[in-house]
Amino acid sequence: MTTPASTTPLPDLKLPLLPWLLAPAFACGVVGAIGFGIAHALSAQEPIAALYGGASTAVGVLIASMAILPWIPRPLNHWGNLLLGGQLLAFMLTIGAGVVAWKGTGVEPTPLGLTGAAAFLVSMLVQASVFHSVARPIELELQRASSKTDS
Repeated sequence: MTTPASTTPLPDLKLPLLPWLLAPAFACGVVGAIGFGIAHALSAQEPIAALYGGASTAVGVLIASMAILPWIPRPLNHWGNLLLGGQLLAFMLTIGAGVVAWKGTGVEPTPLGLTGAAAFLVSMLVQASVFHSVARPIELELQRASSKTDS
C-alpha cells in the first residue's frame, strides 16, 4: 500500500531520559513532603505515612516510565498509546507499592492513600508537560512545512 503524495511520514521522537524520570519522581517527593507537613499540622497519628505515599507513587511512576522505553525513537503518532499504557501501568504499580508500604510498615492508610493519589495526579501532569516540551517543536515544524506546501 502506498502513501498519498500529500501525506508525509511523521518524524521520530525519543524522550529525554533524565527529565522523563527525574521530574515526576521529584514531584512525588514534593507532594509527599507537603502531605507530611499537612498531616503533621493536623496532628495525625503517623504523619510519616504521607511520605510513604509519595515514595510509593515515585516507585510506581519510575518503573512504568522505564517500561515504555523512552530512549527508543518512535514515530510521533505512536507515543499516544505508549503514554496511555504507561500511565495505566504506573497506576497499578502505585497501588501495589502503596499496599506493600501500608502492610509492611503498618502506618495509617488515610494519609498514605491521599498523598499517593495526589502525587500520582501531579506526576502525570509533570510527565505530560515533559512530553509536550519535546513534541511541541516538532509539531510546530510540521505545521510550518504544511503551510508552505499549501500555499
